[in-house]
Amino acid sequence: MLKLAEKYVNEAYDYVVCLIDMDRIMTNPTESKKYYERKKGRKFRRVIFVETNPCTEFWFLLHFLPNFSEKRYQNQTQLIRDLQKYMPGYEKTKHYFKRTDLFCYLNQHGDINRAMQNAEQLCEKNKENPEDEISYSEIYKVINLINELQPMV
Repeated sequence: MLKLAEKYVNEAYDYVVCLIDMDRIMTNPTESKKYYERKKGRKFRRVIFVETNPCTEFWFLLHFLPNFSEKRYQNQTQLIRDLQKYMPGYEKTKHYFKRTDLFCYLNQHGDINRAMQNAEQLCEKNKENPEDEISYSEIYKVINLINELQPMV
């Protein structure tokens, strides 16, 4: 993924967003070392690394949680079990994503403002106490960037 990001930077894209599922990084010491070394490298100034711990599905779940929660999900399987309470039939497969308009589902059944607020609070908590290893998602940063780039109407 880092090589692909570098390619896009060299092609003069304004921004390149890399969504990182931290469960994979944390369980593979070689990938973890490469990720943190390259992330700090100068050639990635226009690359935005967006982390979600443990995985992207946590961002989906944040749309539905009725209250702010610092629950730690140990793995994707544990998280998906909770997500399926709000998204019955959810599975991390191409087939699911082809037949489901995820954006529409989250907009119709979830609350993006709640997701943004919860995500920002969790990221702050994670910064304050990284040793707690709470679940978090930085996807809100990309949405904020997109909103900033939208022309004023």
